[in-house]
Amino acid sequence: MNLRQYRQYLSDPDHYDHPITHIEFIETHISLVVLTGKWVYKVKKPVKFGGVLDFTLMKTRQQCCINEVELNQELAPDIYIGVYELQPSGFNDELTWEYDFCVKMKELPQETIMQHILEQGDEITTPIIYKMADILKSFYSQTTTYRDIDYLSNLREKITENFSTLAELDHLDPDYKKDVLKFLDTHKELFQRRIRSGRIKDGHGDLQPRNIFIHNNIHIVDRIEFNQNLRIVDVAEDLAFLAMELDHYSQSDKSDQLVSRAAYLMNDDELIEVIDFFKSYRALVKMKVNLFRSQEVEEEEEKQKLIEEAEIYRDLAYQYEVIP
Repeated sequence: MNLRQYRQYLSDPDHYDHPITHIEFIETHISLVVLTGKWVYKVKKPVKFGGVLDFTLMKTRQQCCINEVELNQELAPDIYIGVYELQPSGFNDELTWEYDFCVKMKELPQETIMQHILEQGDEITTPIIYKMADILKSFYSQTTTYRDIDYLSNLREKITENFSTLAELDHLDPDYKKDVLKFLDTHKELFQRRIRSGRIKDGHGDLQPRNIFIHNNIHIVDRIEFNQNLRIVDVAEDLAFLAMELDHYSQSDKSDQLVSRAAYLMNDDELIEVIDFFKSYRALVKMKVNLFRSQEVEEEEEKQKLIEEAEIYRDLAYQYEVIP
């Protein structure tokens, strides 16, 4: 199905086996999400982005739906319900006939999404920041640790791919790119120590405010399922995404609290030495995503807004001290 057909299918109340209080769509660069009042259905869009994601094959979309439900049980066990098949007559959890697939989730109030709270200009409190650090420390202590891995090569490959993709979309300062890659070389021993000390984990991979609900408890969703290499990260890289976004929304004091609290809980003083490097990289990832989205949207006003947001993230990336 194309995107128009997905929307048409998901807009039909007769396809659902439960009461519908509303039908509201939320679109990201890789997913189409429909809110129905009690349940959320998320469809993988048949898209390809650079060398990191390819949802063009139905069997890949099906497997990624299965992966998403399994991987998110650790951080959001009460949110993910299962994988359902989109059939002409409606949703089905038997997964027997190829049409397309979706993830079914419990719906939480949209106003409790951390990004919404930040966009409203409301402050994220210190107790919430500390609670997040506690949850993440527990998560990292339980998930897989990678010591026998060429993490530095994987990291260089991700960063190089990001630069290559951005080169097709926008212009970056060549000196900045040179400094970033040189940082990897001059701090090789630091990264090797982090590997030996067990700092490389099967993490979240997309730890940003839009994937965090602050509703009664803290629910962290949307752990990356489509590319394991993006999920095998230094814990500093995972935390840097969230910390960078707090900087972006003018809450740098809370960003510092998150980083210092996590470093303390995990007994990881060297986290402070690499956090700006990873913040800078994650800001460029957000720049790339916004530029991709700007190519998808048809409304000129929305397109310009995404481009301007991409430029803000680019400028933020430049502000972090990445000293070779």
